[in-house]
Amino acid sequence: MPDGLLNNLDAMRAIAMRGMTYGSDPFDIERSRELLNIVAESYSLLLDVPKEQLHASFARDFGYPTAKVGADAAIFLDVRLLAIKRNDTGDWALPGGWIDPGESAESAIVREVKEETGLLVTAQKVLAVKSQSASSSSPHSSVHILYACAIQGRIPRKLQTNRESAEVRFVERSEPIHWDPLHACWVEEAWSAREQSLSLL
Repeated sequence: MPDGLLNNLDAMRAIAMRGMTYGSDPFDIERSRELLNIVAESYSLLLDVPKEQLHASFARDFGYPTAKVGADAAIFLDVRLLAIKRNDTGDWALPGGWIDPGESAESAIVREVKEETGLLVTAQKVLAVKSQSASSSSPHSSVHILYACAIQGRIPRKLQTNRESAEVRFVERSEPIHWDPLHACWVEEAWSAREQSLSLL
């Protein structure tokens, strides 16, 4: 599936929702509603998601539509990086997820790490901020904040998993594992930052 098509759909979704939210002419509002219906049908065909589910998701997004914002965590134990193996794709990724409305980015990453691994962490500093275009794995454009996080308390022998993760563990940089395509560049950012911090010791 061409990611450019999903980028176009994401842009059309934003145009339609702006028209429905800020339009004053009833005919223009109705055209915007029709455009949003076409977008939902297209998403449904491309991603095999029920159209009703998409409309419900669109209805929750009031106001001016913007890119989604997520937070991801770089958590090291010596030179090993904490990673989760996703249940849906089998790819490996960093802990993280979307920031909820009214939630700070720091609070979001602490919550996500706790939910996905059982570990309690603190967000120490921002390592990178990256923009991501719409793709088959994330059909909306998004902005992601990569945080260096520190573990608080003891680390259990076996880290917990949840419905989204098949395995959670610390991995070596040289391990031949397949990273989620969207996370591969963030992983490199994490290891580069770790190497730089070690070189200053």
